[in-house]
Amino acid sequence: MAALVPASMSKMPGYRDDTYGALQTARRIVNLRGQQPLERLKFTPPAGVSGSALDARRATFTVANSRNPKPTADQDCDQGILPVNRYPLLIEQQDRTAIIGGLFLSRVPQSSEWRVTYCNSSVITFEGAPNGVVDGVRITGAWDAVRASRGSPGLLIENSWISNARDDAVENDFLQTMTIRDTLIDGAFQGISVKPRKDSDMGDASNQMVTLSGVLLRLQEYSYKEGRRFGALAKSDQRAPRFWVTNSVVAVDYAGGSSYPQFWATSWSKLSGSSNNLFLWLSDAPIPDFVPLPPSSFRLLRGQAARDAWTRAKSNWINCHPKLTRLPTDPRSNPDACVPSSWGGFTN
Repeated sequence: MAALVPASMSKMPGYRDDTYGALQTARRIVNLRGQQPLERLKFTPPAGVSGSALDARRATFTVANSRNPKPTADQDCDQGILPVNRYPLLIEQQDRTAIIGGLFLSRVPQSSEWRVTYCNSSVITFEGAPNGVVDGVRITGAWDAVRASRGSPGLLIENSWISNARDDAVENDFLQTMTIRDTLIDGAFQGISVKPRKDSDMGDASNQMVTLSGVLLRLQEYSYKEGRRFGALAKSDQRAPRFWVTNSVVAVDYAGGSSYPQFWATSWSKLSGSSNNLFLWLSDAPIPDFVPLPPSSFRLLRGQAARDAWTRAKSNWINCHPKLTRLPTDPRSNPDACVPSSWGGFTN
């Protein structure tokens, strides 16, 4: 079990750290502490209470989607003897529920091929739960990190740190309104999924909006079929909601793999608004033709300049978020070094 590591709480002049701010507006707070068992927790607020909060700042969960440690074509993730916990935290049939903090650890295989590792899983799932909030969580090694399932519009994800999401950092395949704000996604196969299944009866959702504000997103390659592949800002099609992206960074950790040109093209075509953003190509290799370039509202950097920019933005975000519980291997915050007027420090 990883230990919980408290971070520095020094005051940052000129910066308002609103991590865990949802506690201030909750009508009822339920506290959860300690290592949670390897089974799904269905959070149920007090009867008749809307606008409750689960204070999980001192709780640790584990997501496990595979019954064996390294799935193969002969023994996929559904075969084996290991226990699974594919949906550690479920918020269902309730309104305005906030998840506050929490450390979410992983037993999701990271090096096996994508298809044989695909046993559907999500760390935090909202279902029939509109206007939810995820505030200040630390998730590592998920399949999907946060999922807004059917009947859960208006989800707000803020002040959270997600790393090594094996599939989607955020899944919104029911094409609902959503806001992701002031959040670090340091490694994901896909960014934001807004793509229903082909046989879905979902209609056009172009009148809906997904907003990214102050988000740092780094996409990385994973084993896929016979090679390596990385996703896009949005896994989407023409039914997808519009996107509004501001004060954000999209970085691609390219190592020679393939991608999804159609997802990149739709990512850019679905932008309703975009300002003060960076697109960072972290490799020294040229950008392949299968990655359409972003619009001019994204400043494009490549190679060493891109890597330096990502390092600065990530370090700044960490420095500006000292309250978060983190892994023992995570860098500590230096609040005095927080730069609120740069990437990683933007809160709006």
